[in-house]
Amino acid sequence: MSRSVSIPLRDSVEDAESLKRLRRFSIEVWNLTQNWTSISSESATVLERLINNKLRVLYARPDQEQQLTGSKEGVETVVLDYDTKQRLLSDIVRDAEKLCGFIKDLERIVAKFHTANTRVESYMKLYPNPGPTAANILKTLSEALPDVIRMYEKEEIIEISFDALPEGDEVLEILRAEKASLHFWIDLGLEYYRCGRVDDFVRLLEVSGSEASLDYPEVENDQMRALDILAAYYVKLGHKERTSKERKRDLFSKATLLYTTADRIKMYDMPHLTGRAYFCLVEARASKVDQADQQFNFVLKQDAYDIPAMMGKAIIAFSKQDYKTALYFLKRALRQKPDGPADMRVGIGYCLA
Repeated sequence: MSRSVSIPLRDSVEDAESLKRLRRFSIEVWNLTQNWTSISSESATVLERLINNKLRVLYARPDQEQQLTGSKEGVETVVLDYDTKQRLLSDIVRDAEKLCGFIKDLERIVAKFHTANTRVESYMKLYPNPGPTAANILKTLSEALPDVIRMYEKEEIIEISFDALPEGDEVLEILRAEKASLHFWIDLGLEYYRCGRVDDFVRLLEVSGSEASLDYPEVENDQMRALDILAAYYVKLGHKERTSKERKRDLFSKATLLYTTADRIKMYDMPHLTGRAYFCLVEARASKVDQADQQFNFVLKQDAYDIPAMMGKAIIAFSKQDYKTALYFLKRALRQKPDGPADMRVGIGYCLA
């Protein structure tokens, strides 16, 4: 840093010492804003790492249940052994402690801003007739600091209650204005569906592909969710359609387009393959049933405990009057999830009848 000395001009009305003191003070305030930015950025990185580690632990299976997928299928899985899990848990605890420290640091910065605001008031009383440069510094600080404090103390959150969902148009405008991430669009759409407001559900998911923010890690998983959920909805409608063959064909065409779009993003995603397989069953053509059977086999090869795939295999076996095989898969599914849907036990009853 270069050294300097301030020499007031002969005709200057500035007090050199006062001006020097105010400049140092304004630099201190500027440094506070930079510290806030630095801590916020670092905390966002730590939070992202913590969430990713928690997801890895949450969705991992024990290593003895893992089955590695060959590179030919393009699916990559990682064995989460005991040591790796313990390391991830330690990282989660360490990052959580870091976040607590960051919050305290940010609170201290806000407190320093309050102190700085009080000092501005004191300086204005101490220098009632400052020179033009000092007056400009004091005026800028007195106007900016209250806004800065309010901004840093304010929570930038829009809360939408699921108990009283607003009109779909209103939610759509909020999501667009805030450039909300795709997962918010999906969660709200599903909530509309649970409430029976299917028009809002469909519109949110249809629009989300082009208007939601996709700038965050693992966005491909949410893209797959949005496409597969909407496709499954159209499959369900098409399966129930009994009066118009043209409408049934139109609904199935929409589902096909969505599944094909998802294929380009992550073809070997297991829930996606399972959904596609059930679509083949609903179409109820012999070639499609064979295709569904192949996809269920592929899913079970990657995850031998996938219950939807077991149920799919049971349905195919039952339709071919292979009740022994159907019973085998139904019992496997029930052992895996004893509190599963009643369809499991009903299916077992039909097989034994």
